[in-house]
Amino acid sequence: MIYTVIDAIIDSGIRLGLDQSLARELAIKMVIGSAKKAVTTGRTMEELKREVSTYNNGCICCCIQ
Repeated sequence: MIYTVIDAIIDSGIRLGLDQSLARELAIKMVIGSAKKAVTTGRTMEELKREVSTYNNGCICCCIQ
């Protein structure tokens, strides 16, 4: 299942203009970093989502900085 998610992140990066190699690298690093943070902080997934998202009219909008 997680490989499907990573593949979708890569595809999104490519659609946003990244080349395939960079999209793949960033997607994998994002997943690794997210997993490490989930393990080390002890916070719930909901708390972690709130840290990196904004809520707009009931929708979660992830911020790209």
